[in-house]
Amino acid sequence: MTFINSVKTCFVEKPFTFRGRASRSEFWWNAMAFFLGILILAGLISLLDRPHHNGLLFKIGSVAIFVIGLYLVLVYFSATVRRLHDAGHSGWSILLRFIPFVGTFIVLCMLCEKSDYGDNEYGPNPLNNGKESTQDLNKIQTI
Repeated sequence: MTFINSVKTCFVEKPFTFRGRASRSEFWWNAMAFFLGILILAGLISLLDRPHHNGLLFKIGSVAIFVIGLYLVLVYFSATVRRLHDAGHSGWSILLRFIPFVGTFIVLCMLCEKSDYGDNEYGPNPLNNGKESTQDLNKIQTI
């Protein structure tokens, strides 16, 4: 999956979808877009953080930055849950990040794992690209 396809999928088609699966490329391109967005927001915050800015523009800008930042975080978390699903883990595994010192590394290792081959309990493999799923093949073989 390309950067553009990943951004389109994560930010437009599935921004708040915590069900299903996300391939490694979809997740990592989305992570890069998330961190770029956060850097841009940090730059905008530094522009708004001036002592003489306390007017209406400052208030509207602050609310807009907060809403955009919240949107970015929710999109990132939904892609992370779908990526964990793709590797065969529960989305609740994201809570392992709260384990001091090692939690982030545990989740990072889970995010780097290969996808489950074929379908798993969270849905079809996102890399099938419209090909028949293993469930469809099993149905054909039993007929």
